[in-house]
Amino acid sequence: SDLVIFCNSGGWGNKPLSSDYQGQSWLTGIMANLTQLGYKPCVVDDIRTGDGLIEHLFEFKEDLTHYSSKAKVLAAKIDFLTQHIANLKVIITGQSNGAALAGEVANRLKDNSRVYSIQVGIPFWHRVHEVSNSLVIDNSGVGSDALTQRNLVAIIKSNWGKLFILNHAPAFTPVDWCISRAFLILTSYNFGLGLQAPGHEYMWEYPGVGPVIEAFLVKNFDTQ
Repeated sequence: SDLVIFCNSGGWGNKPLSSDYQGQSWLTGIMANLTQLGYKPCVVDDIRTGDGLIEHLFEFKEDLTHYSSKAKVLAAKIDFLTQHIANLKVIITGQSNGAALAGEVANRLKDNSRVYSIQVGIPFWHRVHEVSNSLVIDNSGVGSDALTQRNLVAIIKSNWGKLFILNHAPAFTPVDWCISRAFLILTSYNFGLGLQAPGHEYMWEYPGVGPVIEAFLVKNFDTQ
């Protein structure tokens, strides 16, 4: 393969990007466009969080510290590949928290002209780096993304019932309070309690997603 796509899913990052219907839609679009441009892309899923409480706590820490450790490790792997495989090009792509990690990796490799990134829906608490060879999408074209635009009112309104559950979980001591809330937050997605954000949906068919990514690929990968 002459091009590798490193994929980072949203949320905890413990599943392939292709397992999410949104990520699958634009990953399929990216693959199809690169194939039309004459490339033979290879997809690598970067599963950044394993099973267990310790893994999730480490991911939580990384999320708060701009992926200081995980970005360094992934950047080193990609840099090694491009140094040892002539003419290899790399695209780092990610969704939501995965997009934030992709951005941090791209920033570390900003002097490597064969590394590109496509970052979709970075949450507002993460940094957004202005790096050449990178595409940052924060609006799907069909509505404002409350999570990228820091619309806290919209987020609270959409999750009022779930926040009520988190706030009223039983606790007898401050330690109980911390443990119960941590447990609910870390397991919320398993019980359908994952917090939602209006507009934080990115399908290939949306005007701010597919056409924008396609233009980016043609600009940077068209060999004609």
